[in-house]
Amino acid sequence: MSQPSHQTSDVRGRAHDVFRGTIFQAVLLGLISFTQPGIWTAMNNLGAGGQAEPYIINAVNVITFVIMIVLSPVASMVGNLIGMKWIVVIGTIGYVPYSAALYCNSMWGTQWFLIFGAVTCGISASALWPGEAAIAVGYPEVARRGTCISIWLALGKLGSIIATAIQLALNKDSNTTGAISSSTYLVLVVIQCLGLPLSLLLSPPGKLVRRDGRKPVFANAERSLKSQLRGFLAQFRRREVLLLIPAFITAQWGVTYQGNYMAAYFTVRARTLSGFIIAVVGAISNVLSGWWLDTRHLKRTTQARWSWYFLLALFTLVWIWNLVVQERWAKHSPGEIDWSSASYGEGLAIFVLYRYVICFSCRPTTPFLPASLFFFFLFFFFSR
Repeated sequence: MSQPSHQTSDVRGRAHDVFRGTIFQAVLLGLISFTQPGIWTAMNNLGAGGQAEPYIINAVNVITFVIMIVLSPVASMVGNLIGMKWIVVIGTIGYVPYSAALYCNSMWGTQWFLIFGAVTCGISASALWPGEAAIAVGYPEVARRGTCISIWLALGKLGSIIATAIQLALNKDSNTTGAISSSTYLVLVVIQCLGLPLSLLLSPPGKLVRRDGRKPVFANAERSLKSQLRGFLAQFRRREVLLLIPAFITAQWGVTYQGNYMAAYFTVRARTLSGFIIAVVGAISNVLSGWWLDTRHLKRTTQARWSWYFLLALFTLVWIWNLVVQERWAKHSPGEIDWSSASYGEGLAIFVLYRYVICFSCRPTTPFLPASLFFFFLFFFFSR
């Protein structure tokens, strides 16, 4: 009679180890990213958040990112006190109002709600981005860190793939420029509502089960908020941090331009197809970068050097190509570019390659400083 009970206990023990294991936690984190920034990115990949004109979306994006600049350090410090899990939970609350506001603005032009949604999205993004990054890097064993990071990021891209597939299905007949179907937003809002319950399933560090038997160590929770603030400000006196600031700017410098580019030239269904292709390419690049970071066949210094050369070459070539095409289209307008248009292949290739470079360069452990520093100045001079 005791054998079935013993087997049940073993099954429960294995299930517990899987649930608290680093791979499952990476999957959970990826699904949270799927439902929150994954959906947000899918809408941004359409250009102008799927709206007909980019102006109001550019304004609300400014609000969102200004809030993130101010509150992200605060969220990180608070996370050291209450735990990064709860920072991620907070980070899943504010994306839904923003998506709902896009729907309301598309239907009734309620721009005040869009501004409110931008504020809630900024607050939640300030919590989610540092919270999920800290867990993604801090939870896994060293030998599995690249794999876990790639799972997290690839599942986040899966959110974009599914969202853009839905967008494509609902807008396949829209062969003119303008806004996407308003029903698209409702489907995406439902998906984003899943983020909160998923975040509650994350394990706190003390309950995590790792192969090496160790527990992840984060900052000392007994430190006061004031002492953590002093420690944060001290980071800006470090040479390597100061050198990385232009790199951080470079990684996102052209995103606004790319959104305006899609909204201005491409039909709705061409934008949704482009967003779908970008999401697939992004997911593949995340998996490949995870493999690259975990490979044991090369020294870290060799890895870093090859990454720098690759990013420098691709970043520069894509930007020059984009500049040439933009100048040509400014002189001789291609009109509305549909997926059947002769100009679509070239316009899409630029967009996809640019997003691929961003995907690769933004990996948490990818060394890309020289390429980014060079490209920051290239962007600055050519964008004036």
